[in-house]
Amino acid sequence: MKKVMILGVEVSDISQAQAIKKVQEFLNDSKQHYIVTPNPEIVLAASKSAKLRSVFDKADLSLPDGFGLKIAARILGQKLHHRVAGADFMLQIAALGAQERQSVFLLGGQAGVAKKAALKLQKMHPSLKIAGAESGGKVIKENNAWATSDRELIKKINQSQARILFVAFGCPKQEKWLFHNLAKLDSVKLAMTVGGSLDFLAHTARRAPAIMRQIGLEWLWRLIQNPRRIRRIWNATIGFIWKILMARLRIAFIYRPNVVGFITRHPERSEAESRDLVDKQWDPSTPRPGRVGRDDAVEVLLVQRANEKYEHWQLPQGGVDQGESEVEAVLREMGEEIGASQLKILGRHPQKYSYDWSRWHQRRGSYRGQRQTIFYLRFDQSRDSIKIDEHEIRAYEWTLIDKVITKVHPLRRTMIGMAVNYWKTVIGKQKSVQKSENGK
Repeated sequence: MKKVMILGVEVSDISQAQAIKKVQEFLNDSKQHYIVTPNPEIVLAASKSAKLRSVFDKADLSLPDGFGLKIAARILGQKLHHRVAGADFMLQIAALGAQERQSVFLLGGQAGVAKKAALKLQKMHPSLKIAGAESGGKVIKENNAWATSDRELIKKINQSQARILFVAFGCPKQEKWLFHNLAKLDSVKLAMTVGGSLDFLAHTARRAPAIMRQIGLEWLWRLIQNPRRIRRIWNATIGFIWKILMARLRIAFIYRPNVVGFITRHPERSEAESRDLVDKQWDPSTPRPGRVGRDDAVEVLLVQRANEKYEHWQLPQGGVDQGESEVEAVLREMGEEIGASQLKILGRHPQKYSYDWSRWHQRRGSYRGQRQTIFYLRFDQSRDSIKIDEHEIRAYEWTLIDKVITKVHPLRRTMIGMAVNYWKTVIGKQKSVQKSENGK
């Protein structure tokens, strides 16, 4: 399936007929699936949140619900051939559910909206089984997960034995709630975020005429219906296109500022323990290292990226936020990615390392590439104190400094070579000098 990348959000370039065929496949396999329907406003929100982008990345289908996405794709040098409106696709799934005797649960909207929408859907498809219709109450975040004020909601959905779930909490709550709770819904095979579609069915909101939707003026209809939404509509139109234009400019010329943590651990080992460590990581096909002292057994922290299919070992790193210094950024990123709160900065590499991303990654990150500042940090906590962010990192490992270059992904080796060489020629020697002075 072809996909396009808009401000870091993957969008499925698929027709409505092809998408329905996919839904049929989803309902007949052994897994759970979910569908999201990004529009310009949603893409703009996701561009500012890595966790929300992760929810979209993991969706089985990400259907382009907005004419503005086709314009954005064109500006970014891509082609988005199809548009699948979420409200229309929900009705197509309901028709399929009626045909294949699949039960449906409607969730979201203001009090009473889901039940009104259910009655309308039942009239449209008399053979469709409506398993339940609930507002769900207020969506709240508790203990780093999303729930609702209706504490019995999960139980109600499970008791209904619904196979298809439509969620209308509004973005980003509906996407985050679904991502955190789908696995708890035993009978649900397919879930879809539907935004204001229940309001259209219940006639609590009027949808734009077809001609306005076809020529991309649905935003004007929403403004006429509710002038108080002018700020949201401005963001979804002018604000969105402006950000797309800036992304195109960045892709052509600008490198994203990035900080890299070269985190070392200086274990207090005897010479025999250090030699044993080398024995475990020594490659017999290479010359055996000579005498091993404590400084030769320095370990460097490597992490494995979570969003890669294959092993991709690298140094922990992250972007510099607007208004943030590089020192603030590296301490924040290391705290977020590995939970390290007690890191001592030993120095930084005098040169920055720049590289260009592939076309796909340029569109994903909206930059030409990255310009990295390498920081050298000392880790003084226990091994058990590392707590990785599973959204970013799959695993971590302490590796002997002489093995780091061969361990990391080939794309990272030039930068890692710079980092290791500077540690050995400058940072490591400074540490040795400090040790000898302290000894005096």
